[in-house]
Amino acid sequence: EQAQLIPEITIGAAYGDALLSAVGAEAVPPQTDWTVERETVRPDPANRERYALMAEAYDSAYPALKQHMHTMAKVQKGCW
Repeated sequence: EQAQLIPEITIGAAYGDALLSAVGAEAVPPQTDWTVERETVRPDPANRERYALMAEAYDSAYPALKQHMHTMAKVQKGCW
């Protein structure tokens, strides 16, 4: 089971873009990491069956809903 590292700041695309630019401009070394970890979440082995059921439901629903979710995200962001 893999732990999930939850970052302090969860909106990361702009930070990633800025970091790539800074590395490309040689303003920071390539191994620079701007993330700050807020907490680590580990799965509870007692919930293995629950996790499996949820993953199965998600995996079967996602292909049918993928385009709709992307459309709704665009509308929410004002891109539509």
